[in-house]
Amino acid sequence: MYDLRGGPVERPSIAIECVRAVDPVFEELWNVGPSRGALRLDLAGDWIVTLSRRARLKARVLPGLQAALRQCEQEGLEDVPVDWRLRRTNPATFASLERLEITWASCFRTPGSGVVHMTLDSTGGVVDEQGSALPGWVGEFLRSEAQADVLSKLLRSNAAECHVFIPVGWGGVPWPVESYLSGGLSLVPSTTPDLPAPVRAVWIVSMQASHGIRWDGVAWRVFSATTDPIAA
Repeated sequence: MYDLRGGPVERPSIAIECVRAVDPVFEELWNVGPSRGALRLDLAGDWIVTLSRRARLKARVLPGLQAALRQCEQEGLEDVPVDWRLRRTNPATFASLERLEITWASCFRTPGSGVVHMTLDSTGGVVDEQGSALPGWVGEFLRSEAQADVLSKLLRSNAAECHVFIPVGWGGVPWPVESYLSGGLSLVPSTTPDLPAPVRAVWIVSMQASHGIRWDGVAWRVFSATTDPIAA
């Protein structure tokens, strides 16, 4: 059964299937770590640390984070990219942070209260402000083997019009698409998406954004993705 419909069960006017585009490793790490808020550790300053997708939060990061950041404070390090420079100048600190799969640490306030914010390492590159990568990506995404059940459910719906709603998680799509969806959406794509049958319309929104982009069968349009009915 598809997720939403408008109209009678036998022949709805619209059938909508929802499918997330996520990186399951990033999502799990985010849910057990950064999404739970800041830590409070016995440190002189307040810190932000960036974790790689390989980080083992409960097994390594949480037991070893306080000692590693305290080591940074003792050595007077405040902005700490974990790279070849750190390995050359502070090999012990490099080893401690690398073992925890921390890619960057920064003390943003000193003296502080020992607050530590965690975030996740991400891909990067040129920001696609025009959304030029979006139309091609959504067609490939919906045609992938992983979405075969999405198309199958919509085909069986007997609906006059079929839509797909795609929430996009951090790291779940190529960087050009992610950078566009998390930006201001001031421009819409200039090309038509090649959608597989029977999909006529798509709704795409980053889980970290307040607005999304949709193809309604005729044109690209921006829509509000707020969950606050007053703000909407």
